[in-house]
Formats: sequence, structure tokens, C-alpha cells
Amino acid sequence: MTFCTYCDSPEYEHSLHGDLRNLDPELVDKYAWDAIHHTGDANDFKHFVPRVFELLAQHRLPFADPELVIGRLDMAEWSSWDTDERAAISALLDALWDDAMRLMRPPVEIDDLVCGLSLAYRGVPPQLENWLTDTRPLAAERLVELILTNAITLRNGRLSDPWWEPVPVASMLKWLASDEVYWHLELWDPADHLQAVDAVQALDSLRMLERRS
Repeated sequence: MTFCTYCDSPEYEHSLHGDLRNLDPELVDKYAWDAIHHTGDANDFKHFVPRVFELLAQHRLPFADPELVIGRLDMAEWSSWDTDERAAISALLDALWDDAMRLMRPPVEIDDLVCGLSLAYRGVPPQLENWLTDTRPLAAERLVELILTNAITLRNGRLSDPWWEPVPVASMLKWLASDEVYWHLELWDPADHLQAVDAVQALDSLRMLERRS
């Protein structure tokens, strides 16, 4: 594979040729940061995807941001991969979403996950289609968590995660400002009512900005 001769060595590139299933998490973590940008190309990334996402799902990547890792799929042009390959990736992303909806401590936090999925799909990801009708107790709480994480920046029509790109963020802001999301939270009666109120207020600010634009 090609690699950055200024910042890396042939030994680093050689180490990536080891048994994929047993590649050290720290090595895979570094590769995830470098993939396509500095090390290898899209085809190389496809080779490493099983190990990269295995470690992501196990919360064992020390430093690589989840949104960076998931977003690399778009850089690898995964939408043009073979049907079975795309199906495997879709199932994996669905599983990460399911973990976020059912686990108190999912491997990927909701703000990171929504950003990563939006980057991978270049817009509002399909996993969000059933979010508002998901009756699991954590589903609505995760939506509130997402909004409150971005409450300050939403007042200015932005999302706080630095990995967001213009096209996905615009579509995500439009989704958050929609009547469906707003009234879903207005009608929700959680145990922590104040959190829901704060989330609705953040959406109020965003909706006003969206109307002006």
C-alpha cells in the first residue's frame, strides 16, 4: 500500500499485512485515521473494514473518532460496492443503531453515530426513518440527548461535532427542524420533564432560523 513516507515507515506499512482478524487495536486505530488520506486507497480500506468495525463495535479503538471511521465509508465510495458488500455494511450500521437504541452505554454515542451515519449516507441516514415510532424506552431519550448535546450550536443553525460536512449537516438540520420531530418531543412525557422542555426550546430556536432561511 501507499503510505506517507514523511510521517510513517515501511515497517508500519508492512505491519498492516498481518492476519486481519488479529491486527492489534492500536495499529488498526492508527490505520483508521490514515486510511485513504495517507495510507492505501478505497480498495485497501474495504479489506480492513471487518476488523475496523469489529473494534469500533467493541469500543476498542483508542483514539479514532467513530464519526471519522463510519464516514470513511463515503470516502471509499461504498455505495458503488457489490450488492452483498453493501448489504453487509448496511446490516452493520443498523446493528450500531440498534445498540444505541437499547443499551444504556452503547459502543458509539448517539451524537457521534448520527454524524458518522450522515457522512456515510451523504444525508439523513435511513436508520432515522423509524426513530420517531420506536417505542423502546431509550429511543426518545437518545433523541433528547442528541438535541441537548447540540443545544448551543442549534441556536446558530449548526451542529457541534467538528466532523460534519455542509451537505449532510444541512439535511440533518432540516430533519431536526421538522414538525414531526418537534411534536414528537412536545407530546413525549418523560420522567425527566425538564430535559424534554430544554430540547423543545433548542428546536424552537432552530425552527425560527430555518423559517428565515
